[in-house]
Amino acid sequence: MEPAAPIPTFDTSAEFAAHVREALAAHYARPLVIELRDRRVAVPAGKPLTFARTAMLGTHGEDVAALIEPLDVSTMPWHAVPAGGLRLWRQHGLDETDGELVTELEAGDPAVQLIVAEDGGWQLVRALDGAQGWIRTRDLGAALSPPDQPDVSRLQATDTVDAGRLAAEALALLDTPYVWGGATDAGVDCSGIVQRAAWRAARVWLPRHSRALLRAGSRVSPSAAKRAGDIFVLQRDPATVDAELAAQAAAQAEVERLERRVPVTGPAVHPLHVAIALGDGRVLHASRDALRVVTEPEAELLARYRVLGVRRLGPTTSKDSA
Repeated sequence: MEPAAPIPTFDTSAEFAAHVREALAAHYARPLVIELRDRRVAVPAGKPLTFARTAMLGTHGEDVAALIEPLDVSTMPWHAVPAGGLRLWRQHGLDETDGELVTELEAGDPAVQLIVAEDGGWQLVRALDGAQGWIRTRDLGAALSPPDQPDVSRLQATDTVDAGRLAAEALALLDTPYVWGGATDAGVDCSGIVQRAAWRAARVWLPRHSRALLRAGSRVSPSAAKRAGDIFVLQRDPATVDAELAAQAAAQAEVERLERRVPVTGPAVHPLHVAIALGDGRVLHASRDALRVVTEPEAELLARYRVLGVRRLGPTTSKDSA
């Protein structure tokens, strides 16, 4: 057998991996786990992969950047969500004291895949919708045998959703606090309430992030009449950002005064947003401005946002999507 071809500009694979780790250290306060695979290095998909490839492209060229690949999660083991639920954190080693929440899972939610086991008591897991985050090793649920592993296609079958029931489940979360990354009764963000409502309504697991919801269900023309349960995917109007910042600062100050706490609210103004139609010209959404789940007239919400798309779960007709 011929020896593997050398990696351009590096003497060994280990040296290559060390440079990838160094590139990622410029963006992450704690080390991200990577895997060394012969001549290649695998890193978590998404921003870590982009950062690593961009760094190698700039310093070592295309041939080296091409040797960095995403971790293959298709064969990774599945683990149940434990009774106490899971909170997935953006970075290794950073939790509720200093970290950013990616998402939350409750007992009974679809299982997660273990992507990387890391020394130091942390592991990287992937939720059914693709959201990835770090958890403490002690929080990982039991491993699932093949018969108990999730049926991904069934759990993502949006044509089985009763959209009216989805709207009702979302309305049950009215006044729930806004929490960036939240997806439980204790706190939700704008896409978290959509995912939780769909799960409670139909045991269907929607994408966790706002832009990904543009692929859920069927397209509805923005000019068509909206039905209860329709999902608006929105983008903030740059002309209103200053007013939104002022409103958010005032709402946060009031929460701090009344509750003597600083709410976990994520970025001051996030560019994308989602809302759920309730019918009769009203919508419900987890508002970063009000720091809670609110309802308001559809026209008022759309005066502040540009519509990227409207999606309908359950059966639809060609007239709806025209």
